[in-house]
Amino acid sequence: MLVLRSKRLKSKLFMNRFLTIGLIIFAGILSVEAQDYEFGEVQLSDFEQTYEDADDIPDAEVLYRKEHIQWTLSDVGLYQYRNVHERILINNESGYDYATKKVRLYNETSKAREKLTKLKGRTYNIVDGEIEEQKLRSDNEFERDISENWKEESFTMPGVRAGSIIEYSYSIRSPFGSIDDVIIQYDIPIRKLDINVGLPKYYIYEVQFNPYAVYVPKIAGEDQESWRRSSGGASQYELSDRSLILDTENIPALKDEPMTKNLENYRSKIIIERAGNRFPGEPIQMFSSTWEQVAKSIYKLEKFGGELRKSRFFKDDLEVIEQKYTGNVEKLAAILDHVQSTVKWNNYVGVTAQNGIKDAYKSGSGNVADINLLLVSMLREAGYSANPVLVSSRDNGIPLFPTRNGFNYVIAHVDMDGKNILLDATDVNTGINSLPLRAVNWQGRLIQKNGNSQPISLELGIFSKEISMVNVDFNEDMTLTGTLKKRYTDYTAYRFRDRYRGHVDSDIIKYIEGDTRGFKIDSLEVENMNKPGKPLNVSCNVTYENAVEQIGDKIYLTPLLHEALSENPFKLESRTLPIDLVYPQQTNVIINVNIPEGYEIASMPDNTQYNFNNGIASYKMVAQETNNRISINAQFTMTQNNVLPKDYSSWREFFSAIVDKDAEKIVLKKVS
Repeated sequence: MLVLRSKRLKSKLFMNRFLTIGLIIFAGILSVEAQDYEFGEVQLSDFEQTYEDADDIPDAEVLYRKEHIQWTLSDVGLYQYRNVHERILINNESGYDYATKKVRLYNETSKAREKLTKLKGRTYNIVDGEIEEQKLRSDNEFERDISENWKEESFTMPGVRAGSIIEYSYSIRSPFGSIDDVIIQYDIPIRKLDINVGLPKYYIYEVQFNPYAVYVPKIAGEDQESWRRSSGGASQYELSDRSLILDTENIPALKDEPMTKNLENYRSKIIIERAGNRFPGEPIQMFSSTWEQVAKSIYKLEKFGGELRKSRFFKDDLEVIEQKYTGNVEKLAAILDHVQSTVKWNNYVGVTAQNGIKDAYKSGSGNVADINLLLVSMLREAGYSANPVLVSSRDNGIPLFPTRNGFNYVIAHVDMDGKNILLDATDVNTGINSLPLRAVNWQGRLIQKNGNSQPISLELGIFSKEISMVNVDFNEDMTLTGTLKKRYTDYTAYRFRDRYRGHVDSDIIKYIEGDTRGFKIDSLEVENMNKPGKPLNVSCNVTYENAVEQIGDKIYLTPLLHEALSENPFKLESRTLPIDLVYPQQTNVIINVNIPEGYEIASMPDNTQYNFNNGIASYKMVAQETNNRISINAQFTMTQNNVLPKDYSSWREFFSAIVDKDAEKIVLKKVS
């Protein structure tokens, strides 16, 4: 984001104001329907439901959404005005969340900052057949700092109840040429949408519709197919007095679906990236046009590359570590652990240091860049070939354009004997070649000391495993007792530590027992909970009170006990969004049951293997009897992270087959 502060530039822009008639930019506005959408003109008909089936009524729905972006020129520079007007019908208590609106504002300096202006709001309710209104007051307005450069202003509409209509409008005044994404789709339906984005001729923009969006609208004056491109191919605009216009109706809600990676990635929106300047009388100035150029420009920043030159303040502590650990891997792990335990993450992301690595080291707190740039600097001082890696976190999506804003996170990389090792010291549950799941998002950009950069995969390609072994015996009352051992590796271990590190045993017991009736655990032991570089082991004693059904002279036993998949987790008939499993994974369940005295096997499940999509996923069960002992081995393997919507039907059938297989019984009968 840049502020037009040059006197020479202001003068040129001021002299050219007559060319743009004050630079309030519109290409033309499509006609609005006969219904009145002026602020305050709410009618009784606006409260009427339009859904025939009560089950289809959403928690809330946007009756009208308007967002117009205009530009004005004054003697202090060019300003952007984002004018928003929304009218929302609240249908039930679950829709109350939409009565609070949050607006993020960027503050570069005390003078160069965005400002929320012209805020007004009203809540409308029907009382005795008449519309009664209540105005938004200042005591319902709030603000808070999100980070060093961002703050949030919010307001909550008063007097909201089921059946209320809320309405508000405001303007964001910005001195910056960058345009935030224009949101087309909400989590609730939108009946009427009026979008008009002015694009001043002094700036060059790249414009693209989100290629991952499920809902694709018609953009006025544009070829609809141009918005369907899956990647790249962004249009470049050098526009004079032109707008992007969208005037449409009945935009469907973006509905979340189980196991979907960041819903924001699939939202319908227009993404507008400022690519350069085109000022009168000056050569066209293009910003970074490639990811390599972006990486170089970030490395040159004092709060990035400059921080990596600082090392004196930690040399004494590093010397202690180097004296204690001599092996490369052991020393690497010790340095990572030292940074993790010394500086705690303050929950702020960013590719540039917030406090600086020296201050973060002394105060014990810092943002992502403070911590991981400190880690890189310390590793370099210890003799490792270490460099930072720029990342877009999972909740930041996959950037479509080469831009500094495309990266919002930084991790550390070490080249050890030609092998790539990734590190992140913001999370005490990560070890060598282990990242928090928030940072595992496609690929990052490794930057070397000379400024050269290269893409590097963040997908480690390692199977994360959960291995369970149960050994049980029959008791006279037909309960089962024995032992359970579980072993978690890589990301399955990370998730366990992230959830239960520091918790009491009863929390872990409750998690393992789940909702299996009659399944009880005691004598719990957990090994390596605080050692993220090692597999995590859990062992305990188990009792099954309801695992066996006895009918006449026969015993019926579910082979996988509490580990059986009792119902299909994928209940939707169809999907529009991919399933995100985050990482390749494998679960292996081994059950050993000693046959009770006086019984023999009548039948066991057949050995089976199911495959999904040419072996991308597989499930196999092997049952056998040796020396009066039944052994069941069931293994699920998924080699990829995602299941596409087009494959969902067969994926669902694959899991239905697993549920049916897990439900088959081992049948024992009394010996004649």
